[in-house]
Order: sequence, then structure tokens, then C-alpha cells
Amino acid sequence: MADKGDKGAEKSFLARTASITTKRAKRAQEKVMQKLGKANETKDLTFDEFVTNFNKQQSAAQRLHKELKNYYACIRAMLVANDAFGEAVKEVYEPDWPGRDKLIQYLEELHNQWHELEEKLHDEVIVPLTAYQSQFPDIKARINKRGRKLVDYDRYRHNLETLKAKGKTADLKKLTQAEEEYNEAKSVYTKLHAELYEELPALFDSRIGYYVSSFQSIFTAEGVFHREAARTKTQMNDLMDGLIHDMSTGIYTTKRPYPVQSENQVSDSDDTDAQTTSSHPESGDAIVCNDEAVILETNDDGTVNQIEGKAAVGADATNPFLQSDQDEADTVGGETVTSQESQEKPKPVPAARPPPPQVKPERPAVPNLPVSRQQPQAEGTESKGSPSSEESPPTSMPQAEGEKQETTTAEIPGVQYKVRAAYKYVAEDDDELSFEKGEIINVVEFDDPEEQDEGWLMGILELSGIKGVFPANFTKPI
Repeated sequence: MADKGDKGAEKSFLARTASITTKRAKRAQEKVMQKLGKANETKDLTFDEFVTNFNKQQSAAQRLHKELKNYYACIRAMLVANDAFGEAVKEVYEPDWPGRDKLIQYLEELHNQWHELEEKLHDEVIVPLTAYQSQFPDIKARINKRGRKLVDYDRYRHNLETLKAKGKTADLKKLTQAEEEYNEAKSVYTKLHAELYEELPALFDSRIGYYVSSFQSIFTAEGVFHREAARTKTQMNDLMDGLIHDMSTGIYTTKRPYPVQSENQVSDSDDTDAQTTSSHPESGDAIVCNDEAVILETNDDGTVNQIEGKAAVGADATNPFLQSDQDEADTVGGETVTSQESQEKPKPVPAARPPPPQVKPERPAVPNLPVSRQQPQAEGTESKGSPSSEESPPTSMPQAEGEKQETTTAEIPGVQYKVRAAYKYVAEDDDELSFEKGEIINVVEFDDPEEQDEGWLMGILELSGIKGVFPANFTKPI
């Protein structure tokens, strides 16, 4: 029984497809004959002007809908960014600074103002615009159907005139059938033509009132928002002026326990050499200052004695540098140099010796600690993590949008199933849909089953609500 039912449905589908294909072939043949001048074509210049105005109005509505949705998305992004900025200000503004509670109150007021602007744009602009644009696909489909019925009307009329031209030789049965087909085609065409003749001008004239209402809603909502936001930000600016005034009085100046002074400021290179030499008194080096030898001697108890004049000669015996100078003098003159001669001939200052190296005890090796695979998170990472939590509201908002879209899709009558565009398709006829890869299409039944072609489906774009036919092999069922 199931096989018989499937075969019957398949035969019905094939018969319907054959009927639609035959109609399209006859319409195409009639159009060719009209272009060649072998058949008369019904023309209505007034209706053609109505259709031109309709196409212009639909294009303008689609452009406005697209840009307003982008504008609305930017307003929502600004709301999220304002909240994130407010949280950062709260974190930066320290608790002991004046007016912190007022600052938090002003930030809350600013958030409410952004939220009210977003709600007004959605309720007073986006929703009416979507309803306004949803009527275009249906009227577009009826205009296309009227064009097809006009071709059928011309074809049946031409067939009837041909049979009547034969006179008495015409077959009465064929003539009667031709008259019935002509009357039926004329009735269908006249009904569609009359309906569109009334609806198209009324729809085109309604555009002014809709544009004025939408633009006034936007301008009024933004005017109120900017006035209130300017007042709130002026109060916040006054609060910052109070903070900078308190800072100028020194209340928040960091306390310093003692003044910072530089030690051993030396500008002369000679003084630097002298300090370097005197930094090691235990070495027993001689320091020459103002043509006079000065010797530092270290006692057993750690005290240092200074020997000047002739006493320096005795100290020369223990000083290797002075001893070398004295040996040189003995070699040249052959006599012992007195202290007066040493004063007449000042000795050069020896280079400073490096301090003796200090031997440090070896420390035991430090055992290697087990390295954890999970390294502690850096402060920069923590600071970057906090905005991600603050940016959580926008992830919830698109979910709310998805819920709205699901309810809207559920309200569309006659939806059989959904498909997703696997490729981009550009419409080649007025009754076809254009879509990008990834768009979702709600598949519905044809208004007239005879109009369905093999491999083509009737659908409604989920985003824009535009209705039309599209090739099934460009999509995949969801």
C-alpha cells in the first residue's frame, strides 16, 4: 500500500511538472511571436509606471532597513562599551576620593539613558520598518503573476481570433473550447489587474508618512538622550574639578619619611683620584696634596695616624711605592734624599689599588623544586580577563535576538521546513530570490501548484522576509 501511495504521488508530481513546463513553453512562444509582430500584445503604460514606482520604493525600503539595522547594532554596541567604561571608572576611582557615591549614581543614569535610547529605536523604528517592508514580497509576487496571466490572456485571445478567422471551416468544438479558455484567462487577469491598480498607487503614496514617522522617532529619541547625557556628564565633570582642587591642596600627596640627599658629590677629577686612593687606608699609600706628602699609617688597634713632612721618610721604607721612588733617587744622585728635596720635587701619585678580593664561603646547592605545569596567571592576563566578563551582556543579547527570530519564523504560516544556502545565488528573474551563502530560507508552498517547476522551491528569506522562488540545488535542508 505504501508503494502504491508513493507511486501515485510521484505520478502526480510528474504530471504537475509537465503541466507547468508546457505552460512556460507556450508563454515563451507567445512572447516570441509578440516580439516578431505576429501576435498582439496588451500594454498598459499607466500600470507600467505603477510598477516602476513600486520597484523604486522597494529598493529604497531595503536600503533604509539595512542601514537602520546597522545603526541599531551600533547603538547596542555603544551601550555595552559604556557599561564597560563605567566599570573601569569605578575601579580606578579610589574609595577615599570625594564624591565616589555620586559618580556611581551618574554612571547608572548614563546606562539608563543608553538603554532607553536602544528600546525606543527598536520599538518605534525597527519593528515598524520590518512590518512596512514585509508587504513588498507579496505584492511583488502578485505583479509577476499578473504578468504571466497577461501572456495567457493574449495567447488565448490570439488563438480565438485565429479560429474565428477561418469562418465556416472552423471546428465548432475547438472554437467553443477556445472561447471558454479565453473568458477564463480574461477573468483571472482582470481581477489581478484591478486589485493591483488600486494597491500600487496607495502603497507608493504611503511612503512619505512612513518616512516622516520613522525619522521623527529617531531624531526625538536622540535629542532627549543627548540632552540628558550632556547634563549627566556636566555633573561628572564638576566632580572631577573638585577632585583636582583637593589634589592641589596636598591632601593626596604621598608622605616622604626623610629628604633625599646625594652623598659625596664630586666634580673635580683630582678629588676623585684622591678619594679613590684614601678609600683604602690599610694599604699605606701616600697622598700628595699641595706639594706635601701625606702618609696614612694603620695601627694595631685599627686607628689611623697621619704623618707629614720629614716623618714621611721613615714611612717610605714600608711603602713599596715610595721605596721605589727612593731607590731611583739613590741611583741618580748616589745620596739619601732629604725631606726638603722631596718637597721641592713632588712625587707622582700612584694608581689606586683594587681592594683585596674577599673569599666568600661556598653555599650548598639549592635543590630543584618541582615545576608545576599550570603556571600562575600573570597580572596582565587577569586584567584582560575582567573585560571579557564585562563583555558577557552582548553574548546574551544576540541570544535574545535569536529567540525573537524563532518566534517570528514560527508565526509565518505554511512553513514546511528550512534550508540553508550552500552557495550564493543572484536572481535572474523578478520572482526569484537573491541570497548569500549561509542565509536561512523558510520553504513554503506555491500559491498556484501549477507554477512550480522541477528543481525550484518557493521560500521566504528569514532575515528580510522577501518571498520568491529559488533553485533547490543551491541549498541544503537544516
